[in-house]
Amino acid sequence: MPLALLLAPLASAIAAGEHEGGHGHQDGHGNGGHEVAFGQPADPGDADRTVEVIAHDTMRFEPDRIDVEAGDTIRFVVRNVGQLQHSFTLGTPTGQEAHEKEMQGMALEDMAGHMANDPTGMVIQPGETGRLTWRFTKSGPVEFACHIPGHYPAGMKGRIRIK
Repeated sequence: MPLALLLAPLASAIAAGEHEGGHGHQDGHGNGGHEVAFGQPADPGDADRTVEVIAHDTMRFEPDRIDVEAGDTIRFVVRNVGQLQHSFTLGTPTGQEAHEKEMQGMALEDMAGHMANDPTGMVIQPGETGRLTWRFTKSGPVEFACHIPGHYPAGMKGRIRIK
């Protein structure tokens, strides 16, 4: 049996649910679980609203644009309706570019574990749903993106406009 099939249940368990902690990136990706350029992780009970995002195998998120007010706490519910693994990561454009480079050198079976403690993102297995709650504290450019190899360059990203 291929290693990926053996690890799939573990990866699904890791990818589901809320995430805390981080792995020390700057520019809006991780930053050790502390506030980043555009906000900070939040408790799901503090959410002002829930935004459902659908990850498609066509390398698109639906919706691909989300408007929030500075100070809003948003609970993202990200459903992977496809047959491929996807990720969902919040970050500045600079942070997304850096994360893209980092993830491209990683094996698929290592990605879920790599992002398990990252408050800005998660890996979502096919047919699974992940949740992430974020408080947007400052205006500025923010994107959400998938960094599974080939997905980001194919256009799997969206914008968050903070008013």
